[in-house]
Amino acid sequence: MSAESAVGLIKVAHLDAADLDAASVVLIRSFATSPDSVSVSLKDVGDFLKGFLSPDNEGAFFTARLTPSDANVLPEGRTYLIVGTAAVSLDGGALDTEAVRLPAGAAVIANMAVNQTHRGLGIARLLLQACEQHALALGLDCVGLAVHKNNAPAQELYLSSGYTKLQDAKPIGLPALLNFGLPGSKHIAMVKRLGGGSHQ
Repeated sequence: MSAESAVGLIKVAHLDAADLDAASVVLIRSFATSPDSVSVSLKDVGDFLKGFLSPDNEGAFFTARLTPSDANVLPEGRTYLIVGTAAVSLDGGALDTEAVRLPAGAAVIANMAVNQTHRGLGIARLLLQACEQHALALGLDCVGLAVHKNNAPAQELYLSSGYTKLQDAKPIGLPALLNFGLPGSKHIAMVKRLGGGSHQ
């Protein structure tokens, strides 16, 4: 999955071991500047990402790679920059709310992060589509996510991509997702039926 942007070619791909550090930095910066202002260590994020490299993990971690039009912005020895991330887990029960749970077997999307300097280029939409396609390829027809109530751009992205708001989410203790006890009252659960269906 790829798209041309004003600054170069953006390609979404599964996490590669060579990109662990760069993907970790994208996530750490995103968490630190998020409405929750979450601080995590490079080791914790790296350990989390390594789990997605296991052949036993049916979930997926995607990176957005930018091959810039101006090669002078690349670090020495690199042909692209990691500018975004997203994960999809196959634990639909992970988005726990007081009254709503996703259907059994639903996928959960998390860790959507795009470098601040590269926002507005369609990177998050490409990452979202990659997560949805991964869920569909595994035979799942429902995906859910939690978004901060104060993150209007992300909510707009999800709504325009067919997601429906459910209610306040409590994304605590997600087994396969990077989660550091975010307060549930600050998040909204959103869900989408893949393949044109509607959430019941």
